[in-house]
Amino acid sequence: MITKIVLCAFPNRLTAGLWRMGRLVSCEVFKNDEPGLNDFRIFLHRQKSVPIFLIADAVEEDYRIETAPHTTGKAREVLLDRKLGQLYRTTSYRAAQHIGRERDNRRDDIFLLVALSNAESIQPWILAMNEQRAPLAGVYLLPMVSQYLINRLKLSAPHLLLMDGQVSGLRQTYFHNGQLRVSRLAADISSTHGDHTQLYLDETEKTRLYLLSQRLIAPDTKLSLLILVNGEAGEEICRTVGNKLDVECLALASERLASHIGIDVHALQKFPELLYMQTVVKGGTPVNLAPEAQTRDYQIRSIRRWLGYAAFGLLLGGLLYTTMNIKGTLDAGSQLAQDRAQTLDFERRYDEVARNFPATPLPGNDLKTVADMYQAIAANNQTPRRLMLVVSTALDGVPEIQLQRLRWKFTEDINTKDEVSGTQPAGNHNTPPANSVTSGLREVGFVDGEIRNFNGDYRAALDTVNHLVERIQKDARVENVTVVQQPVNVSAYSSLQGSTLDAQAQQMPAALFKLKLILKPVTAP
Repeated sequence: MITKIVLCAFPNRLTAGLWRMGRLVSCEVFKNDEPGLNDFRIFLHRQKSVPIFLIADAVEEDYRIETAPHTTGKAREVLLDRKLGQLYRTTSYRAAQHIGRERDNRRDDIFLLVALSNAESIQPWILAMNEQRAPLAGVYLLPMVSQYLINRLKLSAPHLLLMDGQVSGLRQTYFHNGQLRVSRLAADISSTHGDHTQLYLDETEKTRLYLLSQRLIAPDTKLSLLILVNGEAGEEICRTVGNKLDVECLALASERLASHIGIDVHALQKFPELLYMQTVVKGGTPVNLAPEAQTRDYQIRSIRRWLGYAAFGLLLGGLLYTTMNIKGTLDAGSQLAQDRAQTLDFERRYDEVARNFPATPLPGNDLKTVADMYQAIAANNQTPRRLMLVVSTALDGVPEIQLQRLRWKFTEDINTKDEVSGTQPAGNHNTPPANSVTSGLREVGFVDGEIRNFNGDYRAALDTVNHLVERIQKDARVENVTVVQQPVNVSAYSSLQGSTLDAQAQQMPAALFKLKLILKPVTAP
C-alpha cells in the first residue's frame, strides 16, 4: 500500500499520521470531544479509501498465557474463538498470538491471549470511521507493536523490561526471549511523581514483584531494563535504577530511535507515539483485535485492489506478448525481403555468368538425357559377386559337394533357362510364379555340381543336395532356389537296368545336379 493512515488512541486524544511511500507526510492531534470528532471526520473525508491502522494505549487491557492441544487451520481457529469467548465475554476486541510450543511429550501450543476490556477510549473514533465508511485494517495494542520495535532494535536479552513514558502514563512491557508476556500502565505519572528517577525506581520494583507473583521470572532472574527517555535524564535514571535494583539498564534517546526506525527526530520528539506508529508502517502489525464486521470494508477494498493488480498484470502481459509478436512479424518480413533481394541477386549473377558460357555442340536437353541414361546404367551395373558370395557361403557347410560350373545372368525374365543343357526342373522346390517378366532387372544364377566320392548311395546324394538347397534358401539375399537336375532320376516312369550281382564290378556313374537361384533386388541406399 502506497498510502497509509496510522492512528494512536489515548483516553483523552487521538494522534493521526499520514504516510506515503513509507514517509510521514503529516501528523495531526484530535481531542476526544465533539469538536475533535468533527475535525476527525473532516480528516477522514479528505483521505477516502486510505487504509487505517489503529493503535490503542489504555489501562483496561488484559494479557494471559494459555496452553491448548496442538492444532492447525480451522480447528485451531474454532478452539481459540471458544477460549476467547469464555475468558472475554464482555468485549469484542480480543485476539490470540501463538508464541511457541511446550517441551513436554504432548507439545501443546502456547498462546498469549490479549483483550481490550474497556473500549470506551477508542469507541468514538471507531464510530466516526464507520460513518465515513473508512477502511479499518485492524486494532492493535501498543505493547504488541512494541514487540516489533524490540526486534528492529535487535535487542536479544532473555528478560527485557521496556519502560516508555507516553501520554497515558508510564508503559512497562516485559519480553521473554523477544516475545511479549505482559504489560502494565502506570497512569498520570506527571501528577503523582515530581521526581522521575524515583518514579522509574518504584515502578520497576512493582513490576518485578508482579512478574515474580505470576511466576514469569525466578527470584534470581536478572532483568534487563530499556528506558526510552531523552537527554541526560535517561542516563541518570539508568544509573540510579541499575545500582539500586542490580539490573542492566540501557537508555535510548530520540536521536538513536529515529535513526533505527527511519523517522524525523523533531517529529518524534514532538509526538513520542510516532515511534510505534512508524513501526506499524514498516510492517510491524501484530494480531488484530477488531471484530470482522469492523474490518469488512478494508477486506473488500483489499480484494478489489488485488483484482486490479491482477488485471493490470494480465494487461501488461498481454501487451508484452503482443509487442513480441509484432516484433517477430516485422523481423520475419524484413528477413523475407532480404531473402527475395538475395535470390534476385543470385539470378542476375547467374544470368551474367551463363551468357559467358562456351557454345556446346548439343542442346542442353540432349545432354541431360545422356546424363540420365548414364546414371541409370551406373545404377544397374551389377557383377556376379553377390551370387558367388551366396554359393560359397552355402558350400562351406557341405564339403561333400564339388562345384563344376557357375553361370550368372542379369535379366528381366526370371524364368530364363540355362541354354547349355536345357534341362527342365526335376523338383518343386519353391517354384517361381508364372509371370516371368518383372518390373526390373534381376540376378539369376545356375549352379552345376557333383557329389564327391559317390559310392552309389542315391539316398545320401539326394539328402546332400537338399541340405545345400536349404542352406541357400536361408540366405537373406536369395529370393528363390529350385533344383533343375537331381543327382538321380526319381521319376516313377523311368526303367531300371543292370544286375545286382555285378554292381560292385561295374564303375559308379557321377552324381551330377543343377540348381537355379534368383536373388532379391538390391535395395537402393
